[in-house]
Order: sequence, then C-alpha cells, then structure tokens
Amino acid sequence: MVVVALVSLAIGILVGWCGVSGFFLPILFMDYCHFGAEESRLISFACFAISGVIGAYGYYRKGFVKTEYATKLCLGSIVGGIIGALVSNRIPSIYVKILLYIVVLVSGASIFLQILFLKERKREVDRRLLFPIGVVTAIICSLSGAGGPVIVMPVLMLMGFSPKDAVGTALLDMTFIALPVCAANAGCLPDILPVFLLAFIAHGVGMAVGTRTSSLIRPMPLKVSIAAFSILFAIYMLLKLGGLL
Repeated sequence: MVVVALVSLAIGILVGWCGVSGFFLPILFMDYCHFGAEESRLISFACFAISGVIGAYGYYRKGFVKTEYATKLCLGSIVGGIIGALVSNRIPSIYVKILLYIVVLVSGASIFLQILFLKERKREVDRRLLFPIGVVTAIICSLSGAGGPVIVMPVLMLMGFSPKDAVGTALLDMTFIALPVCAANAGCLPDILPVFLLAFIAHGVGMAVGTRTSSLIRPMPLKVSIAAFSILFAIYMLLKLGGLL
C-alpha cells in the first residue's frame, strides 16, 4: 500500500510537470501488484480521469484548451473508449501486457519525435479529423491501459496545435477516454476498494502539486529521461515475455 501511494503520487506529479508518464500506472498495478487486466484498468483510468480534470482545468484557466476543437475530439474519445472497453475484457491478460509494453515503447519514441521534430505550426486545424482521431486513440488507450496525452499530443501538434494547446486538450481528452473504461470495469471495485481509493487520492494530490509547481521545472530534460526509460523498460519487458531474457 505504501508503494502504491508513493508511486501514484510521483506519477501524478510527473504528469502535472510535463503531461506524460501516466502509462506507468497500469505497469505498477499489473506487474508489481499482480492485479488482473480488469482491476488494473479500473484503477489506472480512474487516476487518469482525475488527473485529466485537474490538469485540463489548469490549462483552461491559462487559455490553452480550445473548446471548439476539444469537443469533437472528446466526443470521438467517448465512442472509442466504449468500443475499447467492450473489447478489452475479452482479451487475455498476457496480450494486454504485450500491447501495453508496445504502446509504452511507441510512446517513448513519440516523445522523442515531439521534442526533435514537432515544432509549433501556425496553420488552420482540420476539424474533420478530430472525431476520428479521438475514436482511434481512445481505442488504443483503452485496450492497452495507457493514458491518452502521450499518444494524442504528437498527433495534435502535427495537426497544427501549439505545444501548450496540445497538452491542455490532450489532458481534457484523457478524462473522456477514461470514463467509459471505468464504467465497463466497475464490477471489480469492491474487491480492490482500499487500493483504488489510495491510488486515486494519491494520484490526484500528485497531479495538483505537479500542476502548481510546473513553472519551477524544466520539462524538456524530464521528458527526455521519461522517454529513454520508457523505451528501455518496454524493450526489456517484451524480451522477458518472449522468453529471451
């Protein structure tokens, strides 16, 4: 319980500082706590929901959530989240783990892509793409257990969002990905209620602290460190699952 509280708190702070690292939560619950895929998804996505609300509110107050764009994206994410939630419980846990590690690997690579190649582009965003992007990214997130921003942010920046607009919109979108997944997996809540409440509260506190102190942190070195660790960890776990280690 102490480890769950401290790690959930730390991940919340990291998300508040740089918008990424939420994908470590399902790894905590699946690999350290040895919960099944259903329990891990419920706790992780409940944490994603609260951090999405706190983070998006902070960015919205600063003018970095464009509601005219976010609405279509979030509607697509609700649809994708429902589809993913209905399908995910039919997938054996071992395949969920493999998919999660692949998403973590791709997410780490996408952070480097965002840092190295994606610059702020002043061009009109094609609103027609927002709904299908929301559907597809939500399906990927809900099936794998990974949070949304690390996948959605690079896509939004490619579309023409500024970096801060992309982070704020992706955090809001994460809440709408999380809600259908939580609803679909709520049946296991009585069995894990103490851990659920502890992780939820600790992560929310961490997110609030991270959001309030983000101006004191240089996000670029932190993102690079998270990306490097994500790639190395995902490769190690995939090799281990494949019996090569």
